[in-house]
Amino acid sequence: MRTNAPGCKYRTRDKDGLTRAYRAVLETLKRAANDQGTAILTNGELAAKAGVSRRSVQAATSHLAGLGLILKIERRRTRDYSDPNVYRLAGRKKFSPQGRKNRTQLSHRDESILHTPSLTSSAADASCNLALREAEGKPEARRPLPRARAPKTPALTRHDREKLTAGLRRLGIDLGNDLALTDGQLLDRITELRRDRIPGFNERSWGFRATVHGVQAWFGVIETVGMLNGQIPQKDGGIRNAAAYLGGILWKDETDPRKTVLDWLDIEARKEREAESAHARQVYAARQTVNDELLAQAIELMAEELPPEEIASWVGPAWIVAIADESVVIAYPTRFLKEYAWTNYRLPIQRALAKARGVATSVRLVVRTSDMKRKMDS
Repeated sequence: MRTNAPGCKYRTRDKDGLTRAYRAVLETLKRAANDQGTAILTNGELAAKAGVSRRSVQAATSHLAGLGLILKIERRRTRDYSDPNVYRLAGRKKFSPQGRKNRTQLSHRDESILHTPSLTSSAADASCNLALREAEGKPEARRPLPRARAPKTPALTRHDREKLTAGLRRLGIDLGNDLALTDGQLLDRITELRRDRIPGFNERSWGFRATVHGVQAWFGVIETVGMLNGQIPQKDGGIRNAAAYLGGILWKDETDPRKTVLDWLDIEARKEREAESAHARQVYAARQTVNDELLAQAIELMAEELPPEEIASWVGPAWIVAIADESVVIAYPTRFLKEYAWTNYRLPIQRALAKARGVATSVRLVVRTSDMKRKMDS
């Protein structure tokens, strides 16, 4: 007996002329058929139930249809999408002449299978359509719909959890106290966002992608929704189909949704820091302008009792860094200037500031530190 060795053109067949793969497909169709002998299955479902490949299913159904054992009706709707095929089991067996006992050789290409179908094409189509209409009226005879595959929840690291939370907040999702959310609840929020914004993505495909790619799938949802909102720059001319884009970035090895989202969050955080720094500089500049005007008024009042040279030498290098209710803090660039001004010019400065402010004022002299210098420079 010949074996299924690689590269061999022979396959072992049984007494009916069927290989083991063909026999498995036939038995699967018998089990899946309803009372009228009709089965509605896709090639993938038939391959999974029979334990063979899709190519084996295509070859087996064509061979069985040629033998007259089944009637195969293909229901192609568009070029990209088809309904499940309809299979009708024949009333009696029809086998090819090559299917005799212990025959293992395949028929040559120039040989035709001498076979007469049990039903003509028109009669078979009409009978199958009648069976389908009868099956639609019986709920128990309908093929059960496949259940969506629940995605396996990945374990989130602290970094991924923080970035996913930040991404949801950037998209306008109110999480409340995110510390009270478990990892599963956080990922469920992203899943609800996907169902709302990307409804065309199949649930079974999502379950498979989320199980295979892990946390990358949830980062991919944030990236896709961010691009739809216009918050993340779109690539290649924009997104025409959100579901196709999400599937593409998860399928391609060169794409990394996590890196895209992290770069987006870093850019947004940097923009916020720059805006805060600009606001702080504006506030400091406005406050320093008021302080400089107060010091200028004090210097004008000090000119009534001190020579201009002494004011320029010992009061000119100073500046006001803070003003409280009854206290003014004045900084000097060096310790020597600060100590000399404290000894010789503290009282004139204090009298001039009190007169300029109109309230009793005490003066405190300090030396400019590196922190003060950084604040001044910024």
